[in-house]
This record gives sequence, structure tokens and C-alpha cells, in this order.
Amino acid sequence: METKVLKLSDPNKWALLESSRQRIIQRQAEAETLLHRLRQLNPELAEQFQLKETALADLTLRMICSIDADIVRDPNASMPSYLAVSYCWHNPSWKAVEAAQPTTEWGVSLPMANKILELRESKDEGVWVDRICIDQENDDEKKIAIGSMDIVYRACRRLVIVLEDVQLTKAEDAVGLKYAALYESMCVILRQNSMEGVEKDSFTESYWQIDESDVPAIVEFSMKMLGARWYSRAWCAHEVRMNKHGRVNNPLFLCFGTDGRILSFEFRFIYLLTTYLQIQESRKAIPSEWDNPSILTDPSCPTLFQRMTRIDRLLPQQHNPQISLLYHLTTITIFGCQEIVDLCAIAMNTAGLPLVFIGALQSQEDIHYIFSLMAIASGDIIPLFIESKPLKMQDLSGKRFISWAGQPFSVSGKMSFGTPYPESISRVTAEYIELDLLLIKARPLSISKESMKKACSVLEKYVLREKVQRLGVEDPSFTDRLVEKSVDIMNKSTVDFKWSQSILGSAIECGIDWIRRLPDVLEKEATSGAWDHGTFNGFNPAFTNAAMDLLSQFGITKENSPEFDDEFLRPTIRFFTCITDDRLRLLDLVPRRIQTKASGDFAITQRVSNRSWIAIPRAASHLPFFYNKAWVIEPYDPAAPEQEAVTSSTERVPPTDLESWADFFPLLDSDFPDRRSQPNGLATWRMRRKQPLYGCQPILEDGQAVVLLEKQKVYGGEDYDWSAAMKQFLEWRKSPKGIGGN
Repeated sequence: METKVLKLSDPNKWALLESSRQRIIQRQAEAETLLHRLRQLNPELAEQFQLKETALADLTLRMICSIDADIVRDPNASMPSYLAVSYCWHNPSWKAVEAAQPTTEWGVSLPMANKILELRESKDEGVWVDRICIDQENDDEKKIAIGSMDIVYRACRRLVIVLEDVQLTKAEDAVGLKYAALYESMCVILRQNSMEGVEKDSFTESYWQIDESDVPAIVEFSMKMLGARWYSRAWCAHEVRMNKHGRVNNPLFLCFGTDGRILSFEFRFIYLLTTYLQIQESRKAIPSEWDNPSILTDPSCPTLFQRMTRIDRLLPQQHNPQISLLYHLTTITIFGCQEIVDLCAIAMNTAGLPLVFIGALQSQEDIHYIFSLMAIASGDIIPLFIESKPLKMQDLSGKRFISWAGQPFSVSGKMSFGTPYPESISRVTAEYIELDLLLIKARPLSISKESMKKACSVLEKYVLREKVQRLGVEDPSFTDRLVEKSVDIMNKSTVDFKWSQSILGSAIECGIDWIRRLPDVLEKEATSGAWDHGTFNGFNPAFTNAAMDLLSQFGITKENSPEFDDEFLRPTIRFFTCITDDRLRLLDLVPRRIQTKASGDFAITQRVSNRSWIAIPRAASHLPFFYNKAWVIEPYDPAAPEQEAVTSSTERVPPTDLESWADFFPLLDSDFPDRRSQPNGLATWRMRRKQPLYGCQPILEDGQAVVLLEKQKVYGGEDYDWSAAMKQFLEWRKSPKGIGGN
């Protein structure tokens, strides 16, 4: 059938896109507020964004039409609806099956193009294919089209997904058609009887059954349908997420049958089928590959479970203003995308942001920084505490630098995190973030030999190492996956006793009031955020004798304390229940105490360098213990050359006393003498890392233990290579001229 590409009139464009456009209009005020905040934080970057409603007015909408369509003969005629096509562009590194020949100007094979035309409701319905409906030589048109792609794919009557690298065998062909028919008959019954909820679930479970003899072939069918390259492309993920997925006109997969004819299967049929098969095997151990992003991008994924995750991530996402922008970014950057600017638009569209980015991008790192900025501008402070790898970027002049922002390893929770102090963040650039800091004047303190001795005595006397509670106490929400990680940590016996001794020794130095208060602090914070591993409210009577012994270390016994009864003893028993709970180990700290209040409150955190400070962004100061809200920072002069923290060799003679050693060796941890530079007149810092801090009451400015520093610029940095530093330290210390040699 002959076709031609027509540019639609504005009235026809608006008529086709109207329902999808309404979503943009509904979020117009939100977009304007976001742009206003962006201008406050970074006016230069804010100029590179445009309201989507404004961009949509400049969108050129073309459609593929039959030459006998009314709109071809009469420019005033209207196109009633259109199909949108989602497919993989052909390239030398990817081969379609032999049946996918010849290739048309659409960018798909002739058999597929003819099948798509057959799927139209009438000769007047259009077809939208990006390759031919966007002027690929017009950069301005492409930018507008890329930013409006969500509108185009949401407004289509039906999405057609073309899998030109899938051709079924005879057995796969047969079972695919058999169960597609069973699925369709089931849907007819559900619609006719208006079944919903429990009734629908019950009927579906009884009706949808697979014959045992068909299982091998249906598994192969599912593996092939989920193994296409289409699942690994970011634009394809975007297109299917943006589509409405209605019960009628659900997205439709097209592939080749065994004899070369085109077969079609609804998206929801493929999803139900693979979900059903996966559930049948759910009693088997969940594979560790669940956390591996390559599941979504590697077409050779060997198991059905792995491939199931690929289609599961493609379900349309309902807009929720509480979902973090960084979550949308991390779920889309795991897919492949050749153009950086496309990846930015895809992430913005999947987040439902009614904005279009029209600026220039050099690398994927630029996108991560931009999304960190947009998250903060929207009131989400996740970039301040999320675990991430520092972004290595360069400016327009070619200067390379490490950004304060990072590429998230993962965003464990989808929800954004607000702050009671949004005004405490005043400026955000790629190089630095300017914000108010609560600077803790003390540093993580080493544990005295006396406290470590007491801790060792209690641990050994009451065999506390064998009483570790890997699942917590009365904690049904603790997941199997976390159990596996927890057990893996506990199997590292070389560090187990040392860690337990360090946490107990630190607690002893924090004092008995801190010890008795810790369970309540942890319980309260575990219920105040996105901690999904239960609470710290356990009570284990097996720790009674250990609790009495610990109290005696502070001179508190039944004989000298009239109030010493079961109720008085309970907080200390709960303390042992907490510190033997392996979930604290998941915070991965080398326990050290740090003073957080002049009146004597303390927190447990990680060792840092003896030249570092710990500060908490005021905007994140309200977060519970399981977030990396503590920043390890050092005074920094951006104009000064960076000095090496670890040298490969030295001709100097090492000193023989520990105090002088701290001056001699460039990098030691906070167990060594304090070598921090005092008040930072430049108000500029370099961040080494983020880490948790727990066990204390809310950290507030008191002018003594904690001071508020306003509008501090924090530049990006990497943590020290501690393994190299300590290796060199130990070599020097054991040398004939070092401490160990004397």
C-alpha cells in the first residue's frame, strides 16, 4: 500500500494530542515553581529549560498516511487517531532475522510496515514512526520532538512494538497462539461479568492454567519474546512506559512466526504469562542477579526470572509527586542510549516533568548532576545523602574536576525526602553546592584500652558473639535478600569480635545514660523514615546477666541502687538486644564515638582522617540514622594545587614517637593525634565521603559541640585510598628506623 508523510495542521495536532496535553496543563504551576527555584539555585542552567507547554506549541507533528486518506485530498480534513511504533533502529552491530527484509524508509522491514498498516481502524488513521516523522537533519525540530515524545506516545490510539530479531519455532508458534487465545477468552468473560478485585483474581487463578506438556515450549516462547534487543534500549523503555496501557488497545508486540508471517501478542498477555511462569518457580531461591543492572541490558540473560525483570520494569508509572527524580533517572540509565541528550529527555519524561531541556550535554555525568540539581529544586534532598560515586566532569574549557554530586549506586527507596530547611541550600553548580552546615567540632574518638578491656570481658564472659540476632527480634518484615547479606557479613569471623568489641567499647565511653537511651532512639528513628527492616524494639531476657554486669562497670548494683528492679534493668537488656542485632552491622561502620552535644550526648560513626571534620547539612539534619547524612569534609582552597595524601616513598627518617608521627605521615585516621586546620576563613570545603551517624538525639546548634556555618561551599572529592595509606604506614612503622624498629 502506498503511503506518504504529511505535516498536520495545528488544529489537527492539538486535537490528536489534547488528552495527553491536559496532563501538562495540570502540572503547569508545578513546572513554573520548579523553574523559579532553579533560577535561585543556578540561573545559568535554568535558562536551558523550557516549559513543555511552550515547546509543544513549536512541535512539528507529521504522520504517515495512505495516499487515499481524506487528509491527503483535503488539507482541512482531520486525522481521527494514529498508531505509534516502538522499534530498534537497524545498525551493523545488530542483526534482524532473515524474514525482516527488505528494509523500508520507515526503518522497519516491509512485512512489518504492511502489518502495521493493516492494524489501523481505517484508511484515515495515521502512523507515527520517529525516523521518518521527525526531520533528522533539523536539530531544533529534533530537540522539541525529543522533549515532547511522551505526549506523542501517550496520545496514540495504540502502541505497536516491533521485534525484528524474534522468529518463533513451530512449537513456540503453536503454544504462543494457543495461550494468547486462552487469555483473550478469559478477558472477554471478565469484561462481560464486570469482575474486579477478589472475584477477578479468583476467577483468573482458576481459569488461567498451562498444560504440563506445554511448559517446555511456553518457557522457550517466553524466553524468546523477552530476549529481544528492544528491551535494552532506553527509548523503547520510555515509549512503553509513557503509553496508557488500556484494557482495549493494549500495546501490541509484533514478531515473526515460523513461516515468516507476522504474529501479534498483547503486552499484557506476555506479562501475565511470564509472571505466571515465574510464580510457579517462586519456591526456588531468588537468584543474586536481582540486584544486577545487566539483567535489563544483556540480551543473553540466561534465566526466565532475569528476563521477567526486564518487562516488569517497563510497566507504565503513574505520576506521584513524592517519587524522587533520581529514582526515575536510575531506572532509565541502566538501558542503552546512544545520544546523551535523549537520555536526559527520557528521564525527564518518565518523571512526568513538564519541562524540556534545550541545552548542551557532554556526558552522562552531566545528566546526573542536572537531575541532582532538579531534585533539590523540587524540594527533594536525596542527593545530599544517597550512596553515590563522585562524578568526574569537565567544564566547557576542558578543565576536569570532581563534582559534589554523584552517580547513585542505587536508590533503594522511590520516595523523595523533603526538608524543613529548604532555604539552607542557596546555590548549586556542577563543582560545588553552597549550603548551611552543622559542624561537629569534636572528631571520632579512639576507644581507650580500659573500655576495650571491659567490652572484651563482657563479650567473652556471656558468649555474646553466639547470641547475635541475624534477623532482629520479632521482625517479620526482614527480607530474605537482607538475610543473605547479613549472613555473609557474619561469616566474616575475622572482623566479628573486633566489631562487637568496638561497638560495646564505644558505648561504654558514651556513658550509662547513653546506653539506656539507645534502644528508644533507634526504635523511634526506625519508624520515622524508609527503614523497611523492622524496628529495634526487641527484648531478650538472655542478656539479663550481661546487663547487670555492664551496670556494675558504672558502679550501679542492686545493693547501692534502691530503684534497681526489672523495669530499671529493661533498657540495658534492650541495649544488648540492639547491639547484637546484625542490622546495625549493615551500616558498615568501624564504630567510633563522637560528641554531638556539649551536655554530653554522643553518636556512633566511622573513623575519618585525623585532618577531617564531620558536618551535617542542615537540610538533612532531621534524617534518621540509616542515611548517610554525615559528611566528611576538609578545608579546601579551590585556587591551591592539590597535594598528595599518600607518597610512594620518602627519604626522611621516620620519628619514633606517635605524636611526631602524626606530623610526619601525611594521612592517618582519627585514632591518631588531631591535625585538623582550624576555622576555615574561606568557607570552602572538600567532601571526602558520606557516612551514617547514629545513637544520638537530634543534632542541633549549641555553639559549643555543634556550630552552624552558613553558606559554606562544598566541593566534590574522592575518599582517600586507605588501603594504600595504611600499607605504607605499616611498612614505615616496621622499618629499622620506625617505631616498630626501635
